[in-house]
Amino acid sequence: MDRPAVSRLVASTPYLLKLFKTYNHGKDYADQVKPFGFMLTATPQRTAGILLGVERLHLIGPYETDPTKWEDMVWTDIYTSNQYRISTTIDPSDPNTVPAQTLRNVIEAWATNPERKSLGPDGQPCSRETRGLLQRRPVRTTRLLVTFIGKESNHLEEAQAGIMGRDEILNEYPNPERDPWQQLVLPAIDLLGATNVSEVAGVDRRTVERALGGTAPRPNIRKRIVAAIGQMIIEQAPGNQCGRQTDQMLMAFLEKTPGRTCDDCGSSLAGRRRDTRFCGDRCRMRHRRRGHGDTT
Repeated sequence: MDRPAVSRLVASTPYLLKLFKTYNHGKDYADQVKPFGFMLTATPQRTAGILLGVERLHLIGPYETDPTKWEDMVWTDIYTSNQYRISTTIDPSDPNTVPAQTLRNVIEAWATNPERKSLGPDGQPCSRETRGLLQRRPVRTTRLLVTFIGKESNHLEEAQAGIMGRDEILNEYPNPERDPWQQLVLPAIDLLGATNVSEVAGVDRRTVERALGGTAPRPNIRKRIVAAIGQMIIEQAPGNQCGRQTDQMLMAFLEKTPGRTCDDCGSSLAGRRRDTRFCGDRCRMRHRRRGHGDTT
C-alpha cells in the first residue's frame, strides 16, 4: 500500500513518443522506448509542485515491472523535460526527488472525491466534506452558447493518466451562427445604446456603431466593449451578478430585456434594419416553406 502509485501507459501517439527523445538519445534500439511500447507514469503529491517551484508536474519513465526499482529510476517531467527520482516521503532539502502518491493515497482520495454532477443535501455543489443523500444538479443553458464537441476517446489513456488536459484533447466544432459576439454582445449593445457603451468603454461611438453594422472591431477594442457592457449590467443589478461570468450576465440581461429576434430561429437581429424579420435567407425560406405567409 505504501509503494508509489504507478500506471502503465502505451506509447501509442507521436506526442507521447516524443517525450522520450532525450531518454532514447544514444541508446541501442532494443533499449529505447519504441512506438506502441509500454511506459510508466507516476502522479506527484499535491505539494510536489510547490516544493519544486513549478505549476504543473507529471512524470513518465521507461517500463519496469520490478516495483523495487521505481524509486531508483530516472523519471522525466513531460512539461519541462527535467529529470527526477521519486520517493514516497517528502524531503524539502532534495530538489531532485519528487514525492509521489502511494496506492494508499489514491484509495483514500476516493472516499472524499467530490461528485461534481450532484448537489449535496444542502443544495450546494458537492465538495470533499459533503455527506448524505445527493440530489440532481440542474443545468441551465441557452442554445446560443451550445458548442458541439467530438468524442474524447482518441486520447483516453493520456487523459486518464493526466498527461493531456481537457483543453488539449477536446475537439470543438463551433457554429458561426452561434458566435457569442453576434448572439450576446451585439444584442446587448443594441439594448444599452451604442453611445452609452462607447462612453463607458472609452472608444469612439462610430466604432461601436460599425460593430452593430457588421464590422468587427480589433480584439483589444472588443475586450473593452465587452468589459464595459459587463460593468453596465452590474451597475443595473449588482446583487444578481455575484460570481457570474460575462456570458452568463449577458444571457440573463437579454432574457429580462428581450430585443428583436428572427421570426424563424429566434436569433438576435441586433445591428440589422428595423424592418428585418429574419437573420438570413435560410430562415426566410424555411419560414416560407412552413406556410407562414409573407416573408418580407
